Parts: sequence; structure tokens; C-alpha cells
Amino acid sequence: MRSLLFLLFLFLNSKLWAAGFDSLLFRPANGQTKSLSVFSSRMLEPGQVQSGLWLYYQSRSLQVLQADSVKFSILDHALMQHLGIALGLHPKWAELSVDVPFAWSLGFKDPSQPNPREANQQGIGDMRVAVKTWHLKPLQNMDFSLLPSIHLPTGDDDLFIGTKTIVWGIKALSEFQWERWSANLNVGLSTQSAYHYRNISRSHEFHYELATSYRILPEALVAMELVGRSKLTDLFARAEDNPIEAHFLTRFFLTERCQMDLFGSAGLQRGMGVPLMRVGLGLLFGS
Repeated sequence: MRSLLFLLFLFLNSKLWAAGFDSLLFRPANGQTKSLSVFSSRMLEPGQVQSGLWLYYQSRSLQVLQADSVKFSILDHALMQHLGIALGLHPKWAELSVDVPFAWSLGFKDPSQPNPREANQQGIGDMRVAVKTWHLKPLQNMDFSLLPSIHLPTGDDDLFIGTKTIVWGIKALSEFQWERWSANLNVGLSTQSAYHYRNISRSHEFHYELATSYRILPEALVAMELVGRSKLTDLFARAEDNPIEAHFLTRFFLTERCQMDLFGSAGLQRGMGVPLMRVGLGLLFGS
């Protein structure tokens, strides 16, 4: 056991000397959410498990922008798989979730080369570990909780899908429910070692995520999301530092324990890491 902990320490320590850029801003949410990437403030019951597998394609995943125009592409396309699992530990104080993305196909152009050719690459992204806690019900139709998280540097920073450093974060989760309709708001902060590349800089960021869903049938719901982030020291100042995208979801309840997601996304403000478009399929399983 001590040997495993020592190897883990050496691995993390070797990754923390410098920061990298993680272009995978999109991450599906774990737990009993009614949306795609926005967390629910409600918590799983102790012993309850929710897992998910998402497969999606996105176009023009990472482009270097300057003065609102595209200078060149680093990731032209990406075929991604995302795995996540959430476990209820305590009805008020603890719900653990872990998720990690895999890149099966990346159209990568090495920006360090003068005239790079696109090469098909594969890799893994940073692992996110989060603990939902402090669940409250301040109003009859409202739930609130906190979501501290840590992103571990398991990703391939050479492919711009890993930060090469630990990223700490915390979000406040609120949820409102009225019969078939619900609305969610997540706001939070994240911090990491400073990263600078050309006109890109990343360190401390403000996150905001808004979702609304409606149960159109007993077997289906539809949802829309608006998701963005901004550099904390220069809020909403430059488009390059303010990626914003919209998500559209249709969820089918196939059985009591199995759900299927069909979703699409569109980049509204092409900040660093927001693709032109995204389409995908997800399967969710619950205990």
C-alpha cells in the first residue's frame, strides 16, 4: 500500500512542475440530474449508484482566436467517450462522483511546428473527483448544496486535453421544481497554476451554468443549458477568455433503471475550448 501511495505521489509530483491547457470544457454531470452537464442539488440516497457512458463528436474543438477571429486550429475534430459514476454516502453530507474523458480520435495539429499536418491522435483527459455536500431545502420547491471538486492531472497535456496540474474548484448548486418543470443554476470558482500560451492565459476562473428541463411525457424530458466561464481577474473582457456554449438534450426513460440521452451543442462565443458543434449519445444506469 505504501509503495502504491509513493508511486502516486511521484506521478502527481512529476505533473505539477508546469500547467497545461485542457480544451475539454464539456463534462456530463453525474448523479440524479435532469440536465446534461449541470449538476442537480439533490443527492442520491446512501448506497444508491448512478453511472453513465457518453459518446460524442465535436467539430473544431480547439482553435486559437485573436480579436474574435480564428488564427489556426489545434484540434480540428474530436471523437470522445466519457465515463462517470456517482455514489450516495449520506443524505445530507456526502455524495461522491468520479468521471474521466477518453479521446478515441483527435484531429491534432502541433502548434509548435511551422506548417503542421493533421495527425490522428488518442488520449485520456483529466479525472474529476467531486463530493456533493451540505444539502439544504430552504424553500418547498428549492434545493441547495455545495460541490467541491478536484481535477487530477491524468490527461495528455501535449494534446491540449490535460492541465498538467491539480485544479481545485467549488460550486454552489441550486434547483427549483414545479411539477413537470425544473430549473438549475450552478455558479462557482476554479483555480490552478497559471498557464500562458500566445494570447491564452488560464489560472482562476468563474463558472456559470444554467439549465431548464420539462417532462413532456412520462417516458421523456427535454432540457436546454447555457454554460460558460470567464477569467476571474478580467471578467467578460475578451472573447478568447469567455467560452460560452448551449446544450440541447432529449432524455428517454427506457426502464426504471436505464435512460438514454440524445444531445447536441453549439458554440455561442468561440472562446478557447468551445467547439463549433457537438452531437452525442448517452446511456445512464441507476441502482
